[in-house]
Amino acid sequence: MNIDKQDEIDKLMLLLKVPIDNLVYKPDSVEEIIGGYVTLMFTPHLIGNLRYDYRGDVIYYDANAESVRDLNWHQIYIHYEDEINELISKRLPGTEKAQIKFTPVNFRRLSVSQFTGEFYGVFECIYDDGKWRVSRET
Repeated sequence: MNIDKQDEIDKLMLLLKVPIDNLVYKPDSVEEIIGGYVTLMFTPHLIGNLRYDYRGDVIYYDANAESVRDLNWHQIYIHYEDEINELISKRLPGTEKAQIKFTPVNFRRLSVSQFTGEFYGVFECIYDDGKWRVSRET
């Protein structure tokens, strides 16, 4: 399998909307590299594995909701916590950031509430073109 790793990292970042800085491919079999798993890494944490298929000269990644559910979003969030929390705080006027509880719930999503219990909603966090964007889902 002859691939350009940086092209594949860029492709996965566009697909998953999270930062990735390294990939390790694990083929199903050494004899016929037609698919397997790719390990996603981010500074230096293991984010998880995705199934891939290699057809022609193109790699196709299984990035459906079930496949990405178990990716380690928490490690990415910790790295960008201040930046993401600030973006969400700006969407909650009249609330001080110190009063807000941010909890990673599943892939690219944070549950946001006050420490007193008031629920603000679930926010989706998307990494695109080197910047984070956040939007309220509920």
